[in-house]
Amino acid sequence: MDIGSSNSGRASKRAVDSPSCASASVRLLGFLLFSFYRGTVAQAADSSGAELELAVRGGDTLIAISERYLAKPADWPKLQRLNKVANPRRLHPGSTIRIPFAWLREAADKAEVLSVAGSSVTVDGVPAAVGSRLNPGAVVRTGADGYATLRTHDGSLIALQPRSEARIASLGKFVNTDILSIFVRLVSGRVEALVNKLNGQSRFEVQTDLTIAGVRGTRFRVAAATASAEAKARAQTEVIEGTVSFVASGTGPGEPPVSVTAGNGSVTDDNRRPRPATALLPAPQMDAGDALQERLVVRFRFPAVPGANNYRAQIATDREFRQGIADAAFTTPEIKFGDLPEGEYFLRARSIDALGLEGRDVVFQFRLKARPEPPLATLPAPHGKLRATAASFAWGSNPQANSYRIQIAYDEAFARVVQDEAATGVEFESRSLPFGDYYWRLRSIRTAAGGADPGPWGDIRKFSLRPPPRNPEPPEETGDSLRFSWLGEPGQTFVLQVARDALFSQMLEARQLAEPKASIKRPPQGVYYVRARATDADGFVGPATAPQRIVLINRVLDSGGANLTTGEGNPVRLQ
Repeated sequence: MDIGSSNSGRASKRAVDSPSCASASVRLLGFLLFSFYRGTVAQAADSSGAELELAVRGGDTLIAISERYLAKPADWPKLQRLNKVANPRRLHPGSTIRIPFAWLREAADKAEVLSVAGSSVTVDGVPAAVGSRLNPGAVVRTGADGYATLRTHDGSLIALQPRSEARIASLGKFVNTDILSIFVRLVSGRVEALVNKLNGQSRFEVQTDLTIAGVRGTRFRVAAATASAEAKARAQTEVIEGTVSFVASGTGPGEPPVSVTAGNGSVTDDNRRPRPATALLPAPQMDAGDALQERLVVRFRFPAVPGANNYRAQIATDREFRQGIADAAFTTPEIKFGDLPEGEYFLRARSIDALGLEGRDVVFQFRLKARPEPPLATLPAPHGKLRATAASFAWGSNPQANSYRIQIAYDEAFARVVQDEAATGVEFESRSLPFGDYYWRLRSIRTAAGGADPGPWGDIRKFSLRPPPRNPEPPEETGDSLRFSWLGEPGQTFVLQVARDALFSQMLEARQLAEPKASIKRPPQGVYYVRARATDADGFVGPATAPQRIVLINRVLDSGGANLTTGEGNPVRLQ
């Protein structure tokens, strides 16, 4: 993890200490940083031949220098032979004494656990705790949801991603110098580091079974994967700032390292050697509209990056990603994380190319405000149609809510809100809406210490309010027929039902009709009930009309089949 801002990589200006003077001039001769191969700092220096050149000051003797700097002061004769000194008690001021790093005395230091996320981070098998100190040799492991950031004595930061294992191989400083030696052994997984600017002699290396990545002060990442039945072992590095020297482990001085500069990366090939550096993919382009997340699952969609096979995303509570809390890879340009508490976060996303190299980062700040969750709307159904003079709404009860708010608008953007009402229950009826098309939404409101705490608006639903169906007109009796008619709309089909009871359990007629009219055979004298129901052209089945009660009586017909009437115009009934 490229933790921290660029301002945090300040150069260390501490001088080499000396009892006989304020400081001694120190420089490295033939410093072959990346010939280090698995072992202690002394072993690394033996194999590389790296040396210190110490400027002699007045009063210095070879024995005194050995006391101050050598791990074994009694080895001053070796120092005499190496430097061809005739008299160890008489040194010429201004001359130089060469000291191999393998002979220097090293003071062990400690690292610190800066942050821990997840429940599966251990140090030497014990659950890690923030602030605990790490000795050289400590092994840090992270599980599937584990995330840990370590801080070394010089302020450099090392972040272990989920499913990683690393050993702190060395955390030292050569006595009476400002020369640091920090070596991290990555067994598997990924580490991301921000290394403070080191002086020319200090070393910071991340080692794997295949490679060594060494820096003087930079942001870089290292990943290691052990061999499996599906793939060979591999290692890789990606450089965000500065330069990393990437070399195969165990190689001698004859094989130069691959120099990987900012914006480039390298991965080992089938021969376990680093490939030439290649440019990292550009950062994804995030949508500013995603800065406010209002659902429990946060989602970020962005245009696909050309050349990307996958994407990686990380979430932290700070911009420098010292407090990482989530890390995951995704196969499509859509990032999703769940179960985050509400608050302010930072998302860091990058693309992954065909070689597995992870590209440049985009850091995107967002806020999560998803609680109390909006209630689940039940009525009207999505794109529902109401055939009524009033619109009824219903939703599920949210135990976190004390009340609710409903909004009804003419437009989906809710720029023209028709109604904005509070509700304490889970139902609402609007009797003032003109017939037309509408959008509606709900939000939950809970009572908090600071007052009302409204949650986000729920999903927007559309509905239509249409006039209720008109009851059929009273039937027209013609001879032995009854004719019914009523108003309809273009494209509708209809059902007409005639029954002997108001519950329509004793059905006399049930007609499927293409138009709002029907003619049936006149039933015998008695009481009957009639209703109709329309189905719109879009398939919406409207409500049935209210049952209409009709009374039929037997009548006397003339020779033409018409009803005989009295002088007052009433039909003549059979007695």
